[in-house]
Amino acid sequence: MDFRVKAFIQNSIDFIPGALSYEVYYQFQRNFAGLKKINPSSRINAGRQIVELASQANFSMRGKRVLEVGSGISPILPMSLWLHGASRVVTCDLNPYFKEDIWIDSFQWLKSNKELVLESCEGIDQERLTEFLGDKQLCEKGKILSSLHRIGIDYLAPADARMLPFDDDYFDAHVSYTVLEHIPRDVLRDIFVEAKRVVRLAGVIIHEIDYSDHFSHSDKRISAINFLKFNERDFARLAGNKFMYMNRLRDDDFRDLWHELSLVPCVSEKRLSDEILSLLRSTVKPILHDDFSRKSDEDLATTESWYGFVL
Repeated sequence: MDFRVKAFIQNSIDFIPGALSYEVYYQFQRNFAGLKKINPSSRINAGRQIVELASQANFSMRGKRVLEVGSGISPILPMSLWLHGASRVVTCDLNPYFKEDIWIDSFQWLKSNKELVLESCEGIDQERLTEFLGDKQLCEKGKILSSLHRIGIDYLAPADARMLPFDDDYFDAHVSYTVLEHIPRDVLRDIFVEAKRVVRLAGVIIHEIDYSDHFSHSDKRISAINFLKFNERDFARLAGNKFMYMNRLRDDDFRDLWHELSLVPCVSEKRLSDEILSLLRSTVKPILHDDFSRKSDEDLATTESWYGFVL
């Protein structure tokens, strides 16, 4: 879908008042866009990656309390972390996006692809997985959230990750996946100040950031840095709505944020796009707004980063 058409649809739906706008956008996504077919494998694998990064910092997720920031429409990452041994996972979101239909489709996908998941995620507790898939109440409408609570997964929304209803040092880990790129910088700073409060000493903070232009996920004609050609005002007109906000921070901006918060990464992984590097080094370079034109090729071409910290 042309990114301008998608932006027009999102901005139009954003004008609908209250909770109705979320329902209309969900129906659009469910019937015409990315939610037509559910495949939760990326978030299941994200749980594995978090566990592996934690182990590089000599931290085991088994028996630990974990907080996820940014639940989205289905708590797949919390499920993955629980299957990897976490004792309790709390997932919070500013908006109550949870949809039972998406969870049920994800549950059925997991049931149909059990062996594939076990092969790709060797650290999954097989006994837990068997019990999980055998629990019929976990995919029974009206009982899903209470059943998740029963096994150790809590859904908390609406909830502000800057002001959490938990005691100091309550959690062992603070995580997210493809969430931080959707939050303004000043809010991000407050979220991580709060993270340092609720995560115990020697606990871990592990987050993944997707720096790519999210319009490029559905419009293959544009590059992953297409959105860097716009000034702040024009981009806000395109993606300033609540469905597609992107902060456009680059990897160096996050490194500056970590320094400001006295967070020193103990583990980090980056993914650089060869395609973007080629564009940046070609004779006909992509148009970049002045806000981004002075950044290094590496920071511009970084499409994903994992950062892990030990407190």
